Amino acid sequence: STTLGSELFYVSVPVISGETTVGAVRITAPASKISGAVNARLIGLLAVAAISILIAVIAAFALAGAFTRPIKQLTETSERLAKGDLGDRADERKGSREVRVLARSYNAMVDRLEGMLERQRGFAGAASHQLRTPLTALRLRLESAAVAEGQDLEEHLEAAVAEIDRLSRIIEGLLHLSRSEGQQVKRELVELRSASEERCEYWGPLLAERDVQLDFVCDADTVDVLAVPTAAEQCIDNFVDNALDVAESGSRIVVKVVRTQGLVKSMSSIAAQG
Repeated sequence: STTLGSELFYVSVPVISGETTVGAVRITAPASKISGAVNARLIGLLAVAAISILIAVIAAFALAGAFTRPIKQLTETSERLAKGDLGDRADERKGSREVRVLARSYNAMVDRLEGMLERQRGFAGAASHQLRTPLTALRLRLESAAVAEGQDLEEHLEAAVAEIDRLSRIIEGLLHLSRSEGQQVKRELVELRSASEERCEYWGPLLAERDVQLDFVCDADTVDVLAVPTAAEQCIDNFVDNALDVAESGSRIVVKVVRTQGLVKSMSSIAAQG
């Protein structure tokens, strides 16, 4: 408007009488009124949009935290596992179904790893224990061979070779146990009387050199037992070796095999008597 000096907003419609336009009606208002109303509406819409975005961001962070928190805890647990802590486990009750499945798989893996380490430690302990006795017997045989002559030397050397062969069988049995990974090892039928007599005959001369008497007693013709390969011989050797460690000169060691109630059940007992 040139007279008012401002922008105007207007609407006009014709006034018609019959077929003749007799005039017009115009409604005029300052444009600032319209602009102010529109701006007010825009500000309201922008405020609503900003609040909606803020709520959406907060909700997104909350949801992301709910999803990522179990994964973060699982990551921390795995880091402790990498440092050697096998006692910690992931929480299988929190998180989404996929996270719970992952936690169960992780716990199963840690249990298997812990079992493998336990078997490894058990194998090391069993190997050191089982190999100690035949190595001691072999050393005694070689010491006896060093001072023997003629037929005695040949007998000691043959016994040493036989002990080396038995040592190889023990090592193979231990390796078989370690590869079984905790599974049931197949046992075989062993005649305990003959096995005990054989080991006593082997140990007899060695104990005699230390002035220790070794006697074998069995109240049955045969005593059959189920045992893993080489286990019966190893048990007898361990019994005799342990008794020899505490037996004084002039002592008597008795290896006794008893058949109980006619069952395939036996007991080997060693007594060191002064």
